[in-house]
Amino acid sequence: RWGKVHGFVGGAEQLLRHAVEESMHVVAASPVMRSHASLQHLCSNMEISLYQQEQMTTLFNRAVAEYNAALVAPSARFLAPIMGFSAADALEERYEKPRSAT
Repeated sequence: RWGKVHGFVGGAEQLLRHAVEESMHVVAASPVMRSHASLQHLCSNMEISLYQQEQMTTLFNRAVAEYNAALVAPSARFLAPIMGFSAADALEERYEKPRSAT
């Protein structure tokens, strides 16, 4: 949660991921851009980074689920409002595989 706006971080992450993937698709579709070895190397590194981001999203969402589950325990229901704890929003999971840029 970003302030009082639910889903902001997850939505922003998805928008940024989409922009990066589309940029990589443009590079992959252009014969001129495909001929640049340094650009291809950067795209390869970006694919690795996107995969790592998916793994981190999974871990983050698991932590959010465990945190939110802990908030429903009797003691947490009493203390959470006093301490300012509230339920966390998970990031949106990706279900489609990114297209390869190589």
